[in-house]
Amino acid sequence: PLPWLQTVPFLKIFGVRFYPHYKDTLRVSWEACLKGFNGILMSWASRNLPTLRLRVKVLEIFALSKLWYLAQVLPLPKSFADQIDKKIRKFLWLGRLEHLAQDELHSKPKDGGLGLVHVQTKCDVLLVKQLCRVLDTPGSHRNHLGYWLGLKLRRFLPDLSRGANAQTVSPLFQYAGNLLLEFLEEGLVDPERLDAVKVRDLYWERMESPPPPKVTHKFPEVDWRRVWSRLENPVLEPEGRDLLYSLINNILPINVRKFRMGLKASEMCIYCPSEREDNTHIFALCTVVREAWKWLRMILETLDPPVISNLSDSDIIYLFLPRIRREKDFLFLLSNFCLFRWESFKKRQSCRHRYGNVPKVGNIPQLS
Repeated sequence: PLPWLQTVPFLKIFGVRFYPHYKDTLRVSWEACLKGFNGILMSWASRNLPTLRLRVKVLEIFALSKLWYLAQVLPLPKSFADQIDKKIRKFLWLGRLEHLAQDELHSKPKDGGLGLVHVQTKCDVLLVKQLCRVLDTPGSHRNHLGYWLGLKLRRFLPDLSRGANAQTVSPLFQYAGNLLLEFLEEGLVDPERLDAVKVRDLYWERMESPPPPKVTHKFPEVDWRRVWSRLENPVLEPEGRDLLYSLINNILPINVRKFRMGLKASEMCIYCPSEREDNTHIFALCTVVREAWKWLRMILETLDPPVISNLSDSDIIYLFLPRIRREKDFLFLLSNFCLFRWESFKKRQSCRHRYGNVPKVGNIPQLS
């Protein structure tokens, strides 16, 4: 034997470990990738990330980006995709009491979601994009794919089946061939324009329509596209946008929600014992905030009197209103009021947990 030849358990090529058995290659490669993914999430978990959108950005830029390189080479097994989704869900809702269904978050913000990437779909699209790039470039790599995939793809790429073709296809090329064939049959990839395939466009075309947020079924008469578009208004601060998003989806940790989850003995407000502590009560009707809300509403009504004067408090808080004049002013005032009220509410809750039932002067609790 030649002295410089040696037997090794695997080959590492461009960061990917290739073993004699395909299953080992797939398992070890994705385990290493998942380990790096978990490390990134752990490093960010203790940092102050106050909004859902900020957490989505961290996921996309720092954590999920570690998956995309390997996804162009090896398919993502469902077991690993499930683990990744579980980690994403835990990181995204860290420190929050109530969650939205993850499927709802894959929608674009204009449809009520957060634009959270669907990992399995993105990995499939990246693999198809890589296959299209190789098939569009004449050379040895294209010939290699032709040997393994020529017979499967000959209906769309007849010249690929010329020459020798594999009669028994390895598991890697079976998955890749079936995936590309599916995209071709659905019309998502044009065999005549393989160079025109774009990952972003292909992803949204491939993506099945995510379910709309559950709150849209509760109020079917509402123009939800207008509600979601208001949340995209640049006049909103990130924290204000996040608060309104949680408020509209009814996932704020208030007594009504805690009571339904079995975390509270009563759903009544501690300052107004005869009234339920729901969103409208917290921001408009509670004794603590009632006068401030009346003052805010008086200002809001001056922006478009014929419209806003006839709306209920709930319609204003949930943004269930038709098109109005000076909408940016309306959103700026409402979001800042709600944000200030919510921060005050959380501080009061914190004081109660720390000091118990504090004495009251009038309707306002006082700490000695």
